[in-house]
Amino acid sequence: VCMCVFVSGWHLVQTTLSTTVIPLCGVNKTENCVTTVGTVVPITQVERETECKPEWRSYCFNGDCRYSETLDRYFCRCKEGWIGERCSHSNLYPVRKPLSSEYLAFTILVCLFFFSAILLSIYFYRRYLNKKERLATNKNYKDVATDTEKEQNLLHV
Repeated sequence: VCMCVFVSGWHLVQTTLSTTVIPLCGVNKTENCVTTVGTVVPITQVERETECKPEWRSYCFNGDCRYSETLDRYFCRCKEGWIGERCSHSNLYPVRKPLSSEYLAFTILVCLFFFSAILLSIYFYRRYLNKKERLATNKNYKDVATDTEKEQNLLHV
């Protein structure tokens, strides 16, 4: 459950971080330009693309900078394990592997061991407290003298 919450939370963080403000006009075109907020969608089919100019080569953090002549904009081809408009967000999904049955069995055994240890500790602690309480109540009672002891005490007077 905890892992699912962590992965879901991380996915939410990545989605939020990859949401950017995208102008609907081309580069250096400011007339009638409308800006929207949207999720960056990787460009899958580009008809004409070239390498970036030298001043744009450091635009991508973890990928190759490319220029689309048909879209008139720069974009990044991210290396494996990186996502985002500028390849700046690590994508943990390829690293995450499904749980193997051995790992799951080991985890269950470890949990059962600790649960048993806790139960045994509680049992022996309660047993110790009961024994301690019985000894304390036994000290409050005095031995009752038998008839022969009473007769001997009367004769010594």
